[in-house]
Amino acid sequence: SGKRHIDVNAQALDLSDTPISGNVSIENGNLNFPAAQGHITVDDVIYRKRAYNFSPKDVNTNTNIDWSLANIQYANLNQASRAYTFSNDVNGQTVTMYVENTHGGEGTATFNVAAGTTVYWGAEYDNQPPKIAQSKTNLYTFVNINNKIWASAITGYDF
Repeated sequence: SGKRHIDVNAQALDLSDTPISGNVSIENGNLNFPAAQGHITVDDVIYRKRAYNFSPKDVNTNTNIDWSLANIQYANLNQASRAYTFSNDVNGQTVTMYVENTHGGEGTATFNVAAGTTVYWGAEYDNQPPKIAQSKTNLYTFVNINNKIWASAITGYDF
């Protein structure tokens, strides 16, 4: 019994009549669930134990693509090739990333996974990431499904 719905129309959330049950806690503004047990359902969209940041993240010259920092990331390729390594990827998550080639010739960006997950490319790219033409930008989408990262690319943007 008790209230089943919470109406938030202010800067604070009063749960005095509707307590949170189980091992859920709110600490420093974060809603925490025990490992592999919690989820939040909002309009039929489920976010499971992962903070999603929808602000684009500039990877800059860093070669680590941390999926927990943002689902949209970008980088400049200022050398002939660079190998990027994914970390903190979660089943069901998608990351979109563009790489702008600022190098003086054709460039190559490769993508690897630290935790043993494989990045799969389509046959149209010979099962590897497509080259980035000089002064062009490639847009990549990476989706983690069943601990496999499926990759696609749109190539040759003038940016």
